Amino acid sequence: MSRLKIIGLGLFGRNWKIALASHLINEKGEPLRRTRIESWDKADILPDWVVEQVKIMILEREAEFEEAKELIASLKE
Repeated sequence: MSRLKIIGLGLFGRNWKIALASHLINEKGEPLRRTRIESWDKADILPDWVVEQVKIMILEREAEFEEAKELIASLKE
């Protein structure tokens, strides 16, 4: 399993390729094509600029999960 797939599944689940492609922004300010993600996945390529964007996505997801966790905890009370 490629590093990109592990990251993609963790962030977006089963439809990770299309979701990751739409969240990554290239140097022209455009989302990537799914085919680019597929080629990186097959070659196990993880460009530095992608790593930087993924770090931000992970922080955002952590905040979303924390909010959901707090909501669930408040429902138990």
